[in-house]
Amino acid sequence: MSATTLEVGVTAPADVEPSTRGGALSRLLQSWRKALRRQRQLEELARMDEGLLIDIGFAEEEIWRVRAREDFIPRAWIERKARERAA
Repeated sequence: MSATTLEVGVTAPADVEPSTRGGALSRLLQSWRKALRRQRQLEELARMDEGLLIDIGFAEEEIWRVRAREDFIPRAWIERKARERAA
């Protein structure tokens, strides 16, 4: 085994239905992939120009949160969604 490769063998117990085998592992991997995608999105936002961030709905006082890679929804987006629901 090399330093960059790890092999894992997983065998489901015989009494587990085939449709549920790997279910927990599958959900774990799916969750992990989703978290990695979100992390990449936060990194991309953090590298964006301040003017562009303001154009897409971030307030000036929220820019530091973007730069800190904080996961949040801009206030303007929340307010717009509330107005759409009220209409």
